Amino acid sequence: MLMKQLFVTLLTLGNLIVNAQSTPLQYEVACWQGNKAAAVSITFDDCMPSQFEHAIPVLDDASRKIRATFFLTGKSIPANTRSVIQAYETGHEIANHSFTHPSKMADLAATEIDAELKSCQDATHHLFNKTVSFTMAYPNGSGQDTAAKDLVVRKILRKYFIGARAT
Repeated sequence: MLMKQLFVTLLTLGNLIVNAQSTPLQYEVACWQGNKAAAVSITFDDCMPSQFEHAIPVLDDASRKIRATFFLTGKSIPANTRSVIQAYETGHEIANHSFTHPSKMADLAATEIDAELKSCQDATHHLFNKTVSFTMAYPNGSGQDTAAKDLVVRKILRKYFIGARAT
């Protein structure tokens, strides 16, 4: 029974992929570290104290050695400085999630979008005295679509990042 359900699910997914409408987007495909065939990403958004308090001990357990990406909001860094440094020093990626986490970043003026991204970059740079954030996650997914305003967000983020994560 389980095999039949799996087979039906795979057929359905295959049909969706084959019949999907595509929207041309500019992107590059990067290889996984060590040219592995696949990888799983564990991410934490918004720089919440509970994420550091509960996740880091589990992730850093010697038997697991799991690494995650912490997408930080710049305004939350001062209250979580010690945890952010600990996460970075134990091998986790520190990434950008904007400075204030605007609910609709794509609706902001280009100068405001730039300020959101640059201010968070500046905050992490100040903390580590070097650039450590090379990726970002769109706050509430705003900026990940194909509308003209989303393309503005993506154009600006290219100034600071090698890639961005959508929801």
